[in-house]
Amino acid sequence: MADTLQLVESPESTSGRRVASQFSPWQHVRDLYHETAWYQRKRQAKRARKVARRHQRDAEIVATVFGNDLTVRSGLFQGMRYIDSACGSHLLPKLLGSYEEQLFDWIKKFDGRYRTVINVGCAEGYFAVGLVFAGLTDRVLAYDIDPRAIALASQLAALNGLQDLIEFHSKCDHDELTSQIGPDTLIFCDIEGHELILLDPQKCPALRTCDIVFEAHDVLISELTDTITRRFNDTHEISVVYDTDRDRAQYPVLDGWPESIAEVVLDEERPIGMSWVRMLSRHGTAS
Repeated sequence: MADTLQLVESPESTSGRRVASQFSPWQHVRDLYHETAWYQRKRQAKRARKVARRHQRDAEIVATVFGNDLTVRSGLFQGMRYIDSACGSHLLPKLLGSYEEQLFDWIKKFDGRYRTVINVGCAEGYFAVGLVFAGLTDRVLAYDIDPRAIALASQLAALNGLQDLIEFHSKCDHDELTSQIGPDTLIFCDIEGHELILLDPQKCPALRTCDIVFEAHDVLISELTDTITRRFNDTHEISVVYDTDRDRAQYPVLDGWPESIAEVVLDEERPIGMSWVRMLSRHGTAS
């Protein structure tokens, strides 16, 4: 695996080689605890309170910093008209255009390479709509199990006149992937740990022939990245990027605002060591 797994900007190692994860036996107990209904209810309630506070603060900053102009200001999707809500993430980095900027170099290479992007976990549509808006793909199949996310993403697509190029669906399973994966297809996935189930070439052999980018949630499931990448080690070239601090100087809209405001706008509130994985099929066309 060391021959194909390339790490970029790891917080644990600057040598470019992956450091084997060390987990205590108690982490297995932690994983089981995280799956309990009680923990999930507690987590959802805590998140709801946090989202409400964040939404109020976001509205104030949208009014002051962005002048209530809901347009993406920079980045790959600059000029895309946006909505006033986000699902499962934060609105301000998306309006700024800094959201998941670690992926920018990978996404730029989408241009003309993929006829179809399967976006699993599309939330309110930042990438599903943005990729078509920026001309980086011809068509997106967008999936999310949250009805509110699908409603907002549909609204975002219509707002930008792209509703005919993006299809929205709820459930995406192995049968759905098998029916939709074709030549020049990319899977773009962010599903809160369920990638461990979905990205299984034993259950969906078509995965061996397409390129995949997914947000890894090792913070929720121990050794998730290692488990998934082992499945694709023989068929894909694999690389990883890690979350890093943003440079406010890259975003002129923040000029003149105090650091405390800039930090709020740039903050995606990710756990330390959050990462994304790109797997390029040796059978496919990407490089």
